[in-house]
Amino acid sequence: MLQRYIETPGRVAKALLITTSVFLLSLVGTVIGSAGGYKPDVMAYWLQAFGTIGAILWTAWNVQRVEKFDRQHRSEQALSEIGNLAYDALHFVARNVNMMRQLPSETRITFNDTELSELLQRMTAVRQLPLETHDIDDVIALRSDLVDAIELITCHREQGELNDSDLQLLEGYQQDMRKILDRRNSNRRMRRP
Repeated sequence: MLQRYIETPGRVAKALLITTSVFLLSLVGTVIGSAGGYKPDVMAYWLQAFGTIGAILWTAWNVQRVEKFDRQHRSEQALSEIGNLAYDALHFVARNVNMMRQLPSETRITFNDTELSELLQRMTAVRQLPLETHDIDDVIALRSDLVDAIELITCHREQGELNDSDLQLLEGYQQDMRKILDRRNSNRRMRRP
């Protein structure tokens, strides 16, 4: 908690400002309260009142700041996961296409169903996060390209080899995934200080 608090610039200065202002208000209240003569009970009331108000304000301000920081951190993690998904999906498809090209046509090609299942589950989980429309569109496009590419590979692995139009389709799917990956990587670089 303290590390999150210190990482945000200006938060320590604001905290000191709030603490100082509460102290000064307590002092002013004490002086005003003791104008008719020094009364320890009146002074204690003023100090307690301003201390309580200060603590309430401090807590409310701190909770809002921590929630904002956590929300921003979760959003950045989700956006990073979209980039990771694009990378993993692109390499999954590229690896399977390269395998089909390199192996003899009579070799039956299989791909890792567990890896495909994990990619689809991760995409489903990311789509359920509170994201902006273009982020959700990227995840939907990734899923669509991945499923279409795997369907094409699965249909043609019985035939043994892909024809030119199929290879162009697969290259198009990979280019779409590469664009999403490039966009995500550029977004990450822009966000870093």
